[in-house]
Amino acid sequence: MKLLDTLKRLEISGESVFAIDKDERIVFWSRACEQLLRFRARDVLGRRCHEILAGRDVHGNIHCYPNCAIQYQTRCLPEEPVRELRLAVRSGSGQMIDIDLNSFVLGDQVEKIVVHVIREASSNAIPLDASVRERMTRARNDRDDMIEELTTREREVLQHLALGLSTARIAESLGISPVTVRNHIQKVLEKLGVHTKMAAVAYAYRTGMVPGEESEVAS
Repeated sequence: MKLLDTLKRLEISGESVFAIDKDERIVFWSRACEQLLRFRARDVLGRRCHEILAGRDVHGNIHCYPNCAIQYQTRCLPEEPVRELRLAVRSGSGQMIDIDLNSFVLGDQVEKIVVHVIREASSNAIPLDASVRERMTRARNDRDDMIEELTTREREVLQHLALGLSTARIAESLGISPVTVRNHIQKVLEKLGVHTKMAAVAYAYRTGMVPGEESEVAS
């Protein structure tokens, strides 16, 4: 499946990535997810994500349930991309751990999957109370403006990143040096207000800069 090939390329980033299909069943579980959440891929594939994670918000309210808000928002409201969430989820060891979660969609109406990128919550992250959500909304609007500030070359580098190409392959494709590519990547991260290449790739998919259903990942 082309989409799963794309996910495997995204896994190169080393971040924790998992994906679910239209029935909310897990179809991809990266090695980093195994390490972070202590669930083996073979034990979660084919199961519904809420059964595995049993996530709760920062106030202890149940957040993971059938047809949850994230599923509805990602699939039915593409103009309202999901903002980063702080959740407490169950790990394979039975303990609850705090994670930060970003979600976006790959694919078309026929073949569509929701991709979740997670990382262990940083100790200095701000809880998602009402006032913080307001600030995040303003930051998101600012970030939407920032995408317009990317130069043509920076957009090209971001699009190549989203296709899973390495720094060397991007340099070869664009006819520039690897050092220049790394400089462009750093500028992209700064302008988008993100800290990792995976987060920048997620943004590229969410904004349509790289249509998931048409992405062809090079080897």
